[in-house]
Amino acid sequence: MPIIFSAWNAKRGLNRYFKLTGNTQFIEVVPLGPLPDLPREQLQKLLDQDFDLESWMAALPPENFLFRGVTITTLVDITIEEATKRLQLSLLTRQEIPEDTWMNNLQHELRNLFRLPHLRLGVATLQKNGELNFHYDRKIWNSLLIRDLDQSDRENLRHSIYHQAIKKGKTVIIENLGEMHRDPVASHLVRLGYLNLLLAPLIYDGQVVGVLELSNPEPGGVNGLSLFKIRQITPIFANALKRHVEEFENKVEAVMLEKFTAIHPAIQWKFREAAIAHIDQNGSRQVITFENLSPFFGSLDIRNSSKKRNRAIYMDLLENLKVAASILDKAV
Repeated sequence: MPIIFSAWNAKRGLNRYFKLTGNTQFIEVVPLGPLPDLPREQLQKLLDQDFDLESWMAALPPENFLFRGVTITTLVDITIEEATKRLQLSLLTRQEIPEDTWMNNLQHELRNLFRLPHLRLGVATLQKNGELNFHYDRKIWNSLLIRDLDQSDRENLRHSIYHQAIKKGKTVIIENLGEMHRDPVASHLVRLGYLNLLLAPLIYDGQVVGVLELSNPEPGGVNGLSLFKIRQITPIFANALKRHVEEFENKVEAVMLEKFTAIHPAIQWKFREAAIAHIDQNGSRQVITFENLSPFFGSLDIRNSSKKRNRAIYMDLLENLKVAASILDKAV
């Protein structure tokens, strides 16, 4: 049975994963005394559980046996496969750990995968209209760039490399952002310390749901040769992003239904922002105001007013029926 283990490179801050297999057909095991009498239940437990060296050594002490012969051992580097598998496990079966820790774990496995110790991970999400989301405050999907932009810089995104990745649905790789002097978005990324950038659209059911961002402080770290690895992980990120966004949208809708009355679609965005703030700030209520408005008419909607009105009509009708029944009884 192959054994998979991790080798830590302290100098680079990266892990490599290896698969160790051994051919033991040329090994003879000679007992040095009477064999221990293991109960069937204990033996079955050892066979059923994951390989636990300490349990096996306790049941069958190695000093009671002589190993004679030759074994052939092979060591295979499976870093790409194992890092990809660990990314998939983290993304699709996320455990209850702090979001920052979870994101750092994802970033570490990506660094292992690309062999780049300073690689940075970000994910830009999209709004329902397909535009980049500037108001998404969830740390689990934290763009490297977008949340750091002011309003004027955001306008530049509409014609930037981000726009290319979204509209064309193809991965964009910039090996040296420092050479794009006239691009304001690229210049902003350089000021943030990123010189190498990869933008991979995350596609779910034929629709772009986000953009995977990988950046490196040194030019050329992520390049065309990285596309093979990118193709292995983008479907995993797309699936996870779609699921997390749907879960978050369900939370927002639930808060809006619970905290607000019926909302006109024209102003729904304002209440959506308040609902997101309510979730992010652990239940604190945000004052909702509209500035510089001149209303042409106003209307009042009291929560549960329809139910109360129907209840009042019911009670009134019931009272009238009782009076009518009393009159009929006296008439008879």
